[in-house]
Amino acid sequence: MPKFKFAAGTLHKAFAIAKLVKPQTKDFVLKFHGGTLSIISYDSRKYARAEVKATESDVKPDYVSDEYFLSEDRKGLLDTDLDEVSISITDKGMNVKAFAQEKERKALIRKRPENSRRPFVPRRLEVSEGLNLKASVLEDLLRHLSCSALVKETKTEDDMRVNQVHFYKDHECAVSNARSHATVVKYSGLNLDSSVVSSDIPLIKGFCAKMGDEGEVWFGQDKTHVYVQDPKTGSCVFCARVNGKRPEFSFTDLDDVDFKTEVEVDGEELNTAVAWAVTAVEGTSRITFATGPIDEEKKRMGITLSADGDGVCKFPASLKRGVLAADFHIGCMSEISPYLTYGDAKLRYGHKNNATLLDISMTSKVTKVGVRHFVRSMKERT
Repeated sequence: MPKFKFAAGTLHKAFAIAKLVKPQTKDFVLKFHGGTLSIISYDSRKYARAEVKATESDVKPDYVSDEYFLSEDRKGLLDTDLDEVSISITDKGMNVKAFAQEKERKALIRKRPENSRRPFVPRRLEVSEGLNLKASVLEDLLRHLSCSALVKETKTEDDMRVNQVHFYKDHECAVSNARSHATVVKYSGLNLDSSVVSSDIPLIKGFCAKMGDEGEVWFGQDKTHVYVQDPKTGSCVFCARVNGKRPEFSFTDLDDVDFKTEVEVDGEELNTAVAWAVTAVEGTSRITFATGPIDEEKKRMGITLSADGDGVCKFPASLKRGVLAADFHIGCMSEISPYLTYGDAKLRYGHKNNATLLDISMTSKVTKVGVRHFVRSMKERT
């Protein structure tokens, strides 16, 4: 009778990964490979597998168990906070015992019946290589890309073909495009050609968040899936690829020095000002951003936001060159500004090849991820 023991908290952490995908069959699949328990959850496109190694086991490395099914409403049987969990495999099923001092809990998890019509578990997906980087870096990359990825609007397969984030190996960057703005993130060593469906971004971000600040992941794709895996434990998430038209990289001629205007702002200040304008202004979506004095007595410079000539808010800014005076769609700016709250940002405007383009850029002091958000100004009123 195979027996396994698990340390406190390890099954709880594993379940946190498996729960990233809501199981289509309304239950989690449990299966042993050697002394490692796999907890699997999947739907029609996504697959999460959490791997947790037993601290003690009496099986050979090539041991493979039957499949056992734990319904969502019974997941607390393994998602426990007790000090130790032991599992033994018998003819009746998977016997679970949890211990903590004088506490003891027992339960039985049954295997798949021979005549079950339940859909079979997808084949075990394996990863042997990929781009190796810190999980916190990949999470930060995808967080910024979410700004222009249309994540919530990506629901149908037609949406998935169009709404994708594209990674470009030759430029060490990734790009997302919304209808009215675009985001480019750059990171040294991001040498990967890949495309990720926008609606899969939260799953990958969620997986990276479980790895901690110092955890590393493999990130890549094969012919059918995009994957992220913890190389230490084997835990992973996979997303089915959706073929779509991959655009050529088109941000090569936007050098920083070719903008006529450059202004430095605090990202949190900018976000607060935009949020206020959204609430304060009625009857128009046009907001004017203009640099100039915001305190004549102290001779302080900054940016004033106004609608139809009436100022609604102003905040400090450092003018490096040129002046900014342009109208932007407040809804579009409000989609970008929340992604600027992690540090200082630079606003560049009036590129010599693209006079109506605003470049809002920043670099994370922690992850060293560089971000550029691009949005066009509105046409001047005649």
